[in-house]
Amino acid sequence: MRLVLALETSSMTYAVAVGAGDRPCVQRASHRDDPAFTGFGELVAETLAAAEATFGDVGTIAVDVGPGGLSTIRAAVALERKDPKRAVELLQATNSIELSQPTPLAVFLCPVYLRGEAYLMLRDGKAAAAEFQKFIDYRGLVGNFQWGALARLELGRAFALSGDVNKARVAYQDFLTIWKDADPDVPVVKEAKAEYEKLQ
Repeated sequence: MRLVLALETSSMTYAVAVGAGDRPCVQRASHRDDPAFTGFGELVAETLAAAEATFGDVGTIAVDVGPGGLSTIRAAVALERKDPKRAVELLQATNSIELSQPTPLAVFLCPVYLRGEAYLMLRDGKAAAAEFQKFIDYRGLVGNFQWGALARLELGRAFALSGDVNKARVAYQDFLTIWKDADPDVPVVKEAKAEYEKLQ
């Protein structure tokens, strides 16, 4: 029997559930402000793994997000499967609405962030930088969601990849300044500091 993948993004807690027929329902959830939350695609992948299933076993996707949401989720799954080219293709459907708000508590610029991640995986630093720069250009939309800070780190990585060391340093400094009071053992902070040191 094909599985049903249910996705909930309209509240402060993101949730994913997998189940079908007599098969037990497996659920995973993460608060949107949890520093450990790295992306919806990872949450989907973790839930499918816990259910001992793959995306190929899914027959139906029940999702609450608005226009472009399904393409965005599929792109996130593609990134988890290390297929950035497919992610970029899927995200083309969101180009005209990427600055919109699908639901009252949705993550703004989610397609933009995922597209930037895809370009980083494709080693296209210039294209990735253009995407992450939008988080700075439209900071009023992003608010205090953690991707606003993480986008600065990814912007630094994009500039470093494209060979613009000076801009990379500034982006890393911005990120580390924003997260200066974070637990020093947070993996992403440790990674950022190590990468920044290599740019000196």
